Amino acid sequence: YHLRFGRTNLAPLAGMLKGSIDLVFEYEGKWYYADYKSNWLGHKASDYDAEAMNGPMLHHDYFLQYLIYGVALHRFLEQRKIGYDPATHLGGSYYLFLRGMRPGKTTGVVYDRLETELIPKLADLLSPRRGP
Repeated sequence: YHLRFGRTNLAPLAGMLKGSIDLVFEYEGKWYYADYKSNWLGHKASDYDAEAMNGPMLHHDYFLQYLIYGVALHRFLEQRKIGYDPATHLGGSYYLFLRGMRPGKTTGVVYDRLETELIPKLADLLSPRRGP
């Protein structure tokens, strides 16, 4: 799921920055975030497998949201974690399609490792410019 976008024109992003991360957690020294999704994709478990979830991930710009939330987590850890290093401490993102999740199964779960080289660069690009 690396850096795919559902749109080619990124200009009309109205509402994109209104969301919030549902859950941030640390596991074995790495930090992750999870975002819960209630999208209805169908009745069958196969409607929520990795391939089937790719379409909604693109259509709803969740890949772009993934980057924005990754920047937010990066900035939080930069300010709060002593000795913070993105390569060491950034874990990944989980998009949890609740209607497709089943105990002991991977359906309904989209995991991606945060781009530990890209996220800090993107954070710098999104920072207000100082000076000339």
